Amino acid sequence: MADSVIFNSIYLILPLILAAVINVIDAIRPSGYVMPLISALIVIITLTCALLFGASMQETLIVAAVFFALNISGFFIKKKE
Repeated sequence: MADSVIFNSIYLILPLILAAVINVIDAIRPSGYVMPLISALIVIITLTCALLFGASMQETLIVAAVFFALNISGFFIKKKE
């Protein structure tokens, strides 16, 4: 955690939290494909900035995997209803 670029920068963690909140809100109240697309764009831009700031590829891929798992689970929750 001490070497982490993403978790040590408030400017990188806040957009990721915002994207996660958007995903949770979309899972509770489905809005189609607009909200997941907005949150995916936020994560892609944030992770690109993290790579430019010197984050390792492993750190970036772990955060991306967690986000996209959350994003996909929202689509499965909507499908069951």
